[in-house]
Amino acid sequence: MRWLLITFESLATGVVAVIVSLVVLSIGLGIWSRHVFGQNSIGVVAWDVPGLLGQHWMVITIGTLVGIFLSGGSLGFWFFSHRVHR
Repeated sequence: MRWLLITFESLATGVVAVIVSLVVLSIGLGIWSRHVFGQNSIGVVAWDVPGLLGQHWMVITIGTLVGIFLSGGSLGFWFFSHRVHR
């Protein structure tokens, strides 16, 4: 039962890591576009993701999100398993 709880906590930590990274990316892109294009620029800035990342943009995007999830889940597993052994 203890290890099941650790597994669910680790999965939740991985999901939270992905959500936080997407929020930080969104805020960073907003600040960057405001800085680059100016505060008074009128119009919408379109981001061409395939043009920026190349032909395999979907694999790069999914791979990055999976890497962030695995990193967060691994750190969560390490933290929660050490907490159980105390």
